[in-house]
Amino acid sequence: MNALEARSALKGYGVETWWNPNHPNSSALASLLQRNMVEQTGAFSKGLKNNQSLSVLRNSRIPAALVEIGFASHPVDGQNLKDSNYLDRVALGIAQGVREALVSGVTADAGSSPSPNGPPDAARAVQSCTMTA
Repeated sequence: MNALEARSALKGYGVETWWNPNHPNSSALASLLQRNMVEQTGAFSKGLKNNQSLSVLRNSRIPAALVEIGFASHPVDGQNLKDSNYLDRVALGIAQGVREALVSGVTADAGSSPSPNGPPDAARAVQSCTMTA
């Protein structure tokens, strides 16, 4: 959640996902999280961001992303952030993004990228997982 000054409040709305190129799989993780959150919520997508070196991401040795789920100062986002149904859909989108990342092979192994041959052994257990809203 984010907030802006009153004069800029209407300019800031939607969801965005930040990533840092510290790990080769961070952009893939961020993309999956962003796509699934937008699909589940119908929120405006502000897209993927990596033009700032955020401390919370920069020192990570595994794929990492930071999701911004809305702007508290925007009239619509502000109401959504108080709505438990909306927050449940955000959580579902994040969970589906993480699941999809594991199933597609987005791992902490810096030498690997998503595999067209299926997930690594560690992710196979997640394939049978189902999510309900």
